[in-house]
Amino acid sequence: FVYQTARNLALDHLRSRRIQARTLQEDVPLDILQSVAAPISTPEDATQAEQLLEHLSVSLGQLSARQQRIFILSRLHGCSYQEIADQLQVSLSTVQKELKLIMAICVGVAERLDQP
Repeated sequence: FVYQTARNLALDHLRSRRIQARTLQEDVPLDILQSVAAPISTPEDATQAEQLLEHLSVSLGQLSARQQRIFILSRLHGCSYQEIADQLQVSLSTVQKELKLIMAICVGVAERLDQP
């Protein structure tokens, strides 16, 4: 589950970056940008996605079991924060804090790979 989620995040990141590079966000509403089909991936995109996936997998693999479960329930199963809190018997605040930390890790991995 973590591997599939990391893969999807990597592809979403690359797709988002490609769209932003080709359009001016001020001129086109965000919902329209996000509904545009992504062009066929180039070999460079595939290589970059593999690198991002590998780094995300390593980072997400270092999370605690509870953090991984929160991430899977949120991103893969689409559970609300309250549903996750109820299922794991933790506070809503704990779920929010853990997801904020996890997403910061994912963004940090993506940003490090974007730097030359």
